[in-house]
Amino acid sequence: MELYSHTISNEWNRTFLFDMEQYQTFAPLNPNHIFHMPLAVNTNRLNKFLRESDHSKRYTSEVSFVGSLYTEKCPYDRVKNLSPRTAGYLSGIMEAQSLIYGYYFIPEVLSDELIEEFRSHLPGFYTPPENFRVDLRMTMALLYIGPKITCMERLRLLKKLGSQFPVDLYTGSDTTGLPVKNCGLAKSLTEMPLIFHDSKINLNTTAKAIRSGLPLRIFDIMGCGGFVLTNHQNELNNYFVPGEDLEVFTCDEDLIEKTQYYLAHDAQRREIAHNGWEKVCAEHNYLVRLEQILSLAFAK
Repeated sequence: MELYSHTISNEWNRTFLFDMEQYQTFAPLNPNHIFHMPLAVNTNRLNKFLRESDHSKRYTSEVSFVGSLYTEKCPYDRVKNLSPRTAGYLSGIMEAQSLIYGYYFIPEVLSDELIEEFRSHLPGFYTPPENFRVDLRMTMALLYIGPKITCMERLRLLKKLGSQFPVDLYTGSDTTGLPVKNCGLAKSLTEMPLIFHDSKINLNTTAKAIRSGLPLRIFDIMGCGGFVLTNHQNELNNYFVPGEDLEVFTCDEDLIEKTQYYLAHDAQRREIAHNGWEKVCAEHNYLVRLEQILSLAFAK
């Protein structure tokens, strides 16, 4: 929400956004000073850490996921006493969006009347600071509905995966009722790289607030030489080749089928993970990215 500050239009600012749809929204507010740029990973640090680490069986997993289930940070759940019609409508569009990858349609299906009802029934609905632009539709779509859909999707996918495969979940979220092993929180610098490297399959499900871009988790996993199985994102093919650098699922059934396939095909899985690691090391490391950022920021 900080991007809605009027300071984004300051001609001396240079803003870099990794989500193309987000970039297209904000770029007109400061032409030639707002840029689209994918994320990157510190491959030098990760390579050194993994070379010097003891790869015990502690972090070996068939399938692992590192991240929140959003159950504990879902402000949508504070809404009270919506009319049955509104509650049913919102439930329906969220369920539909949770099944669709590559297109976030929620902002288009929120009427002014629905937004006003939602605001009036949610205590503490976000109020932007002074000198911020007000966009209630995007606030509701990204700050409230997006996390709820992400929560619904992750619970559904992990329930399906965990019922068929051993799944290790590294999270602080409540996993009661899920057929997974909750391994607790993972330390980002010292444990997460080992999980990514030593897991056979690393799952990524992108938070819905990221409409087209690639989340950092994908780059982090690949930077550790891990195998990525991720949902489709529209920008993914701009940087990586599915089936060559990583693998992509397009629906629940596809996720189950590809999990089963790659658990049974070790050599192919390792080759894909290695290809992805090589590409990230060559094209998506900090040095490459910072050179690109500085070049654009100071270009005449």
